[in-house]
Amino acid sequence: MAYQRSLQRAAWLCVLLAAASACAPLARPIRSLHGFVPEDTNRPADVVAGEDTRTTVLAKFGNPSTVSPFEPNIWYYVTSTRQAIAYRLPKTVDQTVTVIAFDDEGAVTTVEVLDITQAMRLAYATQTTPTRGRQLNIIEQLLGNVGTLPGLTQQPDPSQRPGGP
Repeated sequence: MAYQRSLQRAAWLCVLLAAASACAPLARPIRSLHGFVPEDTNRPADVVAGEDTRTTVLAKFGNPSTVSPFEPNIWYYVTSTRQAIAYRLPKTVDQTVTVIAFDDEGAVTTVEVLDITQAMRLAYATQTTPTRGRQLNIIEQLLGNVGTLPGLTQQPDPSQRPGGP
């Protein structure tokens, strides 16, 4: 009897350990890297103003994440690290923006590296654009199609068209 009870306790302990180990991946944060990922050999700090050009920057880093909409001589390389725990929404834990400016001849003039502490939160507009048209109440929506059946509209006879068939 005592042997059976200790065996039962050991079985319950195994079940509880299995359940706890199944929940372990949920508590571990999942990190993901987005955007521009610099290699160890080509870092943004290696770009030298006055020496590098557009072609050398393209060869080192590839196409930029985005180009300034108002000044095409400014390129942005954006890297962000996001972390999610279990079912929660991902949160940005690190972000780096490398800004490279060129002159008209294509030579690098400035290289600036911005981190997440220099980021600004943008306030999105919450207003909505009104839709043109009539606002229907619930009764009009429910009874709006009463009496209209598809197929009751008369199709014109093609032989009766002006100008003949």
